[in-house]
Amino acid sequence: MNLLAALSNPDASVQFGRRTFLSSAAMAGIGAVAGPAAAETTMADVRKTHPNFKWDDPVTANRVLTRMYGSLEPGKIAYLYFFGRGVGTTGPDDYTPLFRMISIAASISIPQPNGAIRYKAGQIILFTDWNTGEVLERWKNPYTEEMCDVFHYRDYPLDYTLDPNKMDERYTDPTDLSSRKLIMPWTFLKGKAYGDAFVKTKNKN
Repeated sequence: MNLLAALSNPDASVQFGRRTFLSSAAMAGIGAVAGPAAAETTMADVRKTHPNFKWDDPVTANRVLTRMYGSLEPGKIAYLYFFGRGVGTTGPDDYTPLFRMISIAASISIPQPNGAIRYKAGQIILFTDWNTGEVLERWKNPYTEEMCDVFHYRDYPLDYTLDPNKMDERYTDPTDLSSRKLIMPWTFLKGKAYGDAFVKTKNKN
């Protein structure tokens, strides 16, 4: 199965879940085991194998992101589970484990005629202890020794529209007007394409 082609195809009926992406990641790891020489001879440049894919098109990037964490099928509720670790640093040689976070979200995506996508969603994010995974009620800041009350996210109901050609300022660099468009920072490696999306945010917590 070609994951990239399926993600970019608005008519594709295949649904992607956590297992699909884990399997794809595992296959990428298996290919890497063969060594650089073998990989170079067996894997073509993905930009050449997909010459019609619009790598720098904001509307395409928006559809790919939406398919990665949800669905473009009208009326279909998609569920997203993710987890991560919070790490603090005061410099390049200092990393301090802080907490873990887990989240589940449900969303419906509604494509708009101009390429924008309207999202209706709900999300819960819990902060948990680094070692035990227990949900935190109080947390000790290792830098100030303060005991802090923990605020858990309960974002619902959410109803917003993302226009890939005119992003909100909080998603972009205010000194670069061209960054108002959604551009996926693609990385190409051994016949595969990897994309990342970053959102700048500032929280007292």
